[in-house]
Amino acid sequence: MNKLDDERIPQPIADDLRPAFSQERSDALWHRIADARAGVHLSPTSRVLRSPAFALAAAACFMISGVVLVRQLSAPAHEPASSSAPGVASAPLTKVDGSAIEAIAPVTAAASVPLSDGSQLRVEKGAVLAPLDVSERSVVLHLLRGRSSFAVKPGGPRRWVVEAGVASVEVVGTRFSVERDARGVVVQVDEGKVLVRGSTLQDGIARLSAGESLRVPSKEEAARARDSIVTPPAPSPVDGGPGMEPAGEAAAALAEPAVAPTKKPIKPGPGGPRALDADALLSKADDARIARDYRGAIVLLERVIAEHPSDPRAKLAAFTIGRIRDEHLHDLDGAIGAYERALLLGLSGSLAEDCHGRLLRVLGLQVARNGLPRSRLEAAAQRYLQRYPKGKYAAQARVVLEPNAAR
Repeated sequence: MNKLDDERIPQPIADDLRPAFSQERSDALWHRIADARAGVHLSPTSRVLRSPAFALAAAACFMISGVVLVRQLSAPAHEPASSSAPGVASAPLTKVDGSAIEAIAPVTAAASVPLSDGSQLRVEKGAVLAPLDVSERSVVLHLLRGRSSFAVKPGGPRRWVVEAGVASVEVVGTRFSVERDARGVVVQVDEGKVLVRGSTLQDGIARLSAGESLRVPSKEEAARARDSIVTPPAPSPVDGGPGMEPAGEAAAALAEPAVAPTKKPIKPGPGGPRALDADALLSKADDARIARDYRGAIVLLERVIAEHPSDPRAKLAAFTIGRIRDEHLHDLDGAIGAYERALLLGLSGSLAEDCHGRLLRVLGLQVARNGLPRSRLEAAAQRYLQRYPKGKYAAQARVVLEPNAAR
């Protein structure tokens, strides 16, 4: 036995004699040798894909995607979309406080209800207004009785309909009122335009603009009116058309429309026209206008002013006379007098500004025809600018006053 076999090998030399590879590196080397013998050549990408680190990363990604999928599947199916198409409301109309629109039936005083889109409802005492359909695209209300006013915001995405028995009123954006009683329905427009449908209307439909009103008679009233129709005698040249009163006091009143109304109602004398309340006169005037009997409508409206001067609709009757004379009869002098009388009676709101603007226009036409002194037109322009310095007719009024300003 060699002597060295009994001696201990020094530590540094023993370290040098230990295997140069760990067991893990050795196993990996033999795997590569086996792959090479089998003809498999691994690319760098393949080596990465086969590495333990890549396996751990792939498992983590799989777990995260599973959590996301579970959350999506468990989300409520009825969640609303975050955006909606342009011009389409994303939610039904509500009251301004977010509560649903319900039936409104004030007992002691009128009720005003502001809505979420800026529109507003006003239901008078004793009236009943109930919703039929309130959605993202439409608002359908039912007026069961009484009077309600509607201020619908222009440019809104919803179509508004007010159902009132024999009449249906369709609007988009305007201010109007609807009144319903046993005799029918009265629609009055303050701003914009409305479309009125009714089986008792001529042709079943009528279009109303600002300042116009229309009575839609009930079926019973319409039947009574048809039964009472009598063929009138041929009108004389002085009478001016069907429905005109006999010449005399009424003809003189029409010849001077600017005269202020008497303070006491006129009592018809023997053989004169039968006394009627303001509602009946206005209803007959609306019927005459629908039948294009404009002169007959003027006579009836004049009776509203003369026989019911304290009725708040007397000033609207004067304004309507001005529009008839202006737009249908082309009687500029008569239109000027009627517009001035409507303002004298206290016409207010947007109708007053419209009346001022119309008065400026017809005065300008008459001045251009040398029918009136220019000073009258200038005075009307000054009155308008004093009351509406930024109104929609302010530019026209300033054009009237421009020659004076230049001097």
